[in-house]
Amino acid sequence: MSKQLALLPVTLTRLIQDGTCPDWIEAELTDADDRKWVFTEKVPVVGVEDVEHLPDPLNMFCLVLEEKLRRAGEVLKLITFHEETYVVSEANRYALTSWVSASDLSDVRQEAQK
Repeated sequence: MSKQLALLPVTLTRLIQDGTCPDWIEAELTDADDRKWVFTEKVPVVGVEDVEHLPDPLNMFCLVLEEKLRRAGEVLKLITFHEETYVVSEANRYALTSWVSASDLSDVRQEAQK
């Protein structure tokens, strides 16, 4: 399977105002194994303008690396973030690579046609 660009829904949860400019924002994702991931990124990189009303949903670009079928018949996709621009904090800082439900992802081309 070649890498495919997709949109993954996350939840913006917290604005971090630590005196740096620009501010940072946290977003959360729960993967197919019910692990919770917390992302920290600069607000302009994420591309949100209204950070006063959180939590708030957001679709983030990701790359689909591969696909597999669970025993229950659910299709899972292994994702990472496009160009690994997002920092993940779960004990250490590293780029997220995780399995998510295929039904959670949106095709970038179909969204652009809407």
